[in-house]
Amino acid sequence: MQGACLYFLIGLAPSGWSKISQRAVLAVAILTTAGTWAIGFYWTRASEGRQQWIHVVGLMECTSFLALLVGVSRSRGFRELLLERLPEAQQILLDSGTHYSAAWDIWPIFGSCATWLLCLVAETQLRQADEGTIVLPPMQPFLLSAAWAYALLRFNSFLVLLVERFAQTTSRHLEDVDLAYEQWACIVAFACQASRWSGLVYVHHLTFSFLHMCPVLVALLDNQESSRGWLLPQFFASLAYCGLAVCVLQRAAAVSRQRHHAVACTNSYQWALAPTQRWDHHVLVSFMERSDLGIAVCGVHLTTSLLLKSTSIFVTAASFVVARLMSLPDVQKAELSEQWDRFMDVFGM
Repeated sequence: MQGACLYFLIGLAPSGWSKISQRAVLAVAILTTAGTWAIGFYWTRASEGRQQWIHVVGLMECTSFLALLVGVSRSRGFRELLLERLPEAQQILLDSGTHYSAAWDIWPIFGSCATWLLCLVAETQLRQADEGTIVLPPMQPFLLSAAWAYALLRFNSFLVLLVERFAQTTSRHLEDVDLAYEQWACIVAFACQASRWSGLVYVHHLTFSFLHMCPVLVALLDNQESSRGWLLPQFFASLAYCGLAVCVLQRAAAVSRQRHHAVACTNSYQWALAPTQRWDHHVLVSFMERSDLGIAVCGVHLTTSLLLKSTSIFVTAASFVVARLMSLPDVQKAELSEQWDRFMDVFGM
């Protein structure tokens, strides 16, 4: 299965493996994350200034990853839902076109990881030029974030396709209202289970996409520290982190949007029904409208309208950052321009 290697990072082994092997994979993931936490703790003690702030954020993120491994990956319900129930439902309810969704889920992960690795290489070279030695870049367990994001994308993509398939099958079985009730109830139940196990993961992504950006923006706007080759690589790595979080949130909001489309589509079929059947169909549409279908985080459903409201806040913040950069003194602008040239020179541009 495409992207299955990412599941190993979050302690998930294929369902066909023995219980001992599955526990071993989970133990290795926990030990690896704990080792990353220890490295982050060392660099937190060894650094100072805003670099220490960045390391503290990375340390907090590793602590959160450990909590997710113990609280989510270790749970039997989450493992069964992602590794068993989802593939089974794909084979029973969906056609072969569904298999292409895994490739589309991989592309955001691949783009984010490629950006992060390029920034890692650039930061290493810039630090070596500034300090004369190869310094380990700030700890940022982006691969773990990518693995969790891939799991969320798989949940959301499957739910979107499932609701879309429901609208298609309803048009072919207009008389069988009981079958429509049963299928819709199964979809709602799956969405509730996905929200239950993935809610903490959404909180993690939202929290640390913001925290990773804060120290970089403060250093970028303040511009008082010298020898800051890490600044632009960290900035673009943080942008990649935020972009991945936005992609996950957009896909989660698509589930709620697809529900509205399915309700409208099902309601439009009433013209093809006999007058005696329209009341039962109307009750079905009302049931679908009132159903709690969608991805919820701490009781709040992720919808397109909610994302648009949040977008206005981020656009305002971005406008403030741009205005602050434009108002910097000429000396500081020249230093930022020099840092940009050095950053581009790393890639031969």
